[in-house]
Amino acid sequence: MKKKHIIPCLAMLALLFANISLAQRIRLEGTDNILAALRSSKFDTLLAALRKIEDKKIVGAIPILEERIWQQDPDMQEFFLRTLWKLGSPNTLALARAYIDTANGFSSIRPMPRDPLRMKVLAIDILFSYGDYATASLVFELLERDKPYVDPFARNLLASIARSVPNFSEKAKNLLVEISAK
Repeated sequence: MKKKHIIPCLAMLALLFANISLAQRIRLEGTDNILAALRSSKFDTLLAALRKIEDKKIVGAIPILEERIWQQDPDMQEFFLRTLWKLGSPNTLALARAYIDTANGFSSIRPMPRDPLRMKVLAIDILFSYGDYATASLVFELLERDKPYVDPFARNLLASIARSVPNFSEKAKNLLVEISAK
């Protein structure tokens, strides 16, 4: 009687292991496809891959992102940088600083020049998350330059500056009050 039960049990175990193996292989193939999409030159494909990498927390993408970040246009560089930040890449701070340092060249990119100051401010919150407030003055520069328009990203950084940058704390608080009054 026991032999009759052993064969079906072994068959069930074999099926279970086959299904687990297939599921792992499909998941790995999915990851491979996502990582392969990082080699695309299409904006939509890259953006979709970055979202999947963030959602699935594919830390294996870090070396590829770091290798390819400077081959992208400025907008995609920022998206790569944000993904590296969310994945916890140890090089994020250095890459964010380098991105800000190279942003002045963004205005000469054709066919679609970018605003270097705005692009710098987009990366500043990454620096702030590491306690690096050296570029805080750029937030004020953007807000002053674009008056009466208030850049929402720059506005959101004012609270961090008010809390963490003594030299600019009062100025940030005053601007927040002024912006709120509008």
